[in-house]
Amino acid sequence: MAVSEVLRAAREDTGATLRSVAGRVGVNPAYLSRVERGKVRPSRALLESLAKELELDEEQVLVLGGFLPDAWRDSVERRSLRAYPSRIATVSSGGGTADAVAEPTFPYASSQTIERLDELADPLEALLPEGYVPSPELNEIYELKLALLETKHLDRKGIIERGGYFIAVDGEPTRHFIFCTGGALRLPKDSGARLRSFLANHQFKTSYATHGLFPYRGKFHPQMVKALLNVMGLRPGDTVLDPMAGSGTTAVEAALMGIRSIAVDASPFCELLARAKVAALEADLSPLTRLLAHRRDLQRTHAALSSKAGMERVRDLSYEPRGMSRATFELLVLAFLDARGYAERSSRKGEYEFFLDILRKYVDTVGRFHSALKEIAAPLGDARVMRGDARCLSLPDASIDGALFSPPYSFAIDYLQNDATHLRYLGYEPNDLRSLMVGLNGRSRADQVTAYFEDMTRVLHELVRVLRPGARCTMVVGSNVNQLTRIVGRAASNGELRCGLEGRLIEIAEECGLHLELAIRRLIVGMRNSMREEHILILQRGT
Repeated sequence: MAVSEVLRAAREDTGATLRSVAGRVGVNPAYLSRVERGKVRPSRALLESLAKELELDEEQVLVLGGFLPDAWRDSVERRSLRAYPSRIATVSSGGGTADAVAEPTFPYASSQTIERLDELADPLEALLPEGYVPSPELNEIYELKLALLETKHLDRKGIIERGGYFIAVDGEPTRHFIFCTGGALRLPKDSGARLRSFLANHQFKTSYATHGLFPYRGKFHPQMVKALLNVMGLRPGDTVLDPMAGSGTTAVEAALMGIRSIAVDASPFCELLARAKVAALEADLSPLTRLLAHRRDLQRTHAALSSKAGMERVRDLSYEPRGMSRATFELLVLAFLDARGYAERSSRKGEYEFFLDILRKYVDTVGRFHSALKEIAAPLGDARVMRGDARCLSLPDASIDGALFSPPYSFAIDYLQNDATHLRYLGYEPNDLRSLMVGLNGRSRADQVTAYFEDMTRVLHELVRVLRPGARCTMVVGSNVNQLTRIVGRAASNGELRCGLEGRLIEIAEECGLHLELAIRRLIVGMRNSMREEHILILQRGT
């Protein structure tokens, strides 16, 4: 049932005129008439005002209007709006009118198709199967492509259990919707307006489960990863490899979908980061809750983690703290390192105050995810996080069902320098690790580019070795032709570079035995000087 029909029926049920309601909510009566006839999509603010004026359930009106309510908490309770025993809507047809049959309106219901051929209709209704409600944040071409591919590779049950770009099917909320509304990231009270705005508009893309616990540069959207795992044909019980795991996005997302994963990274900090985020999906939070309730204990904990002895305990993987598991301890350590990073970048307050706010945020965020997971009662996929070199993987031949990763764009981001504080805390000097990092080898920037392609050739050969025949490998490649050609001192028309990193990597992949199936382009906003676009390259190993 369309939100326009609900609004019209509610107004007529109260006996109010268009003009009187329009005046009270501050819009033109002609505009409100168009809203009620489904001619225009009302704004969120107008829907909120109309819901209050007509005594409707604001949350459900917002869902019908394509918006997610801020106050939504019990996301899977299915409630009707109001059942109108009288006429719900009148649909014009030719020269007469016909009354629609009254029916209860449930959340997540998709709008009815406009019947008259001379009226505009939402084109998504023609593209998506009936009853599929897309994410309200689906607003880019690459997202639409992935959403459509999901509908081709998953049936209705699969979309509900594993889909990334839908919030409901036939009135039933998807697990992705429940995870996002039940465990969205909570921000410290003094977070910047820019970060708050970004996360408020990306609840379904980035800030759910444990994905948002630590701000890591260069990570890709978890929602996109979920869709790609589906498009690659990976299902619960399969094993996906991320050979350059970074912050562990692929491993976390695979776990939520019941898919086994192996996450490999050469950085000791990334190993800790990914392991902590995966373990937090099931970690016991009660010891951290007790710490937050006893500030003196928390202050002592902060002092201990800041000490040399505390650093030694963190580095010793066999160390088991009293009163909490190693997984819970590493979540605590991650909050400590997160606070230390904030304190270095900001003088607003001290490191302990950041630690207090961030730990509270972690406990709240993970706790709400645990509640959503308990409600769904779905098993998580096993995740194995380990340090290693993507150029020489310690994995058996043909043991992996799919690979999904983003090669480092080291010409734009020096990952070692970015993580220097955390690496030193773990006992590593960043420059000593440089030879292990793809894209950071070479004396000059031009040498780094040459070494990058040599390293990626070795990486792709290794992937062909460990992938089973016919398995898919997806690379999400950041690219900026102008920057790349400037680094190596060649013209943009140079044949080797004019297609950017993605063009050369496709050639290398073909030479290694990975054949391009599909390429999807995604424009980058906010990093124009370093990355203009990303290319999603879906490759397949020969049989």
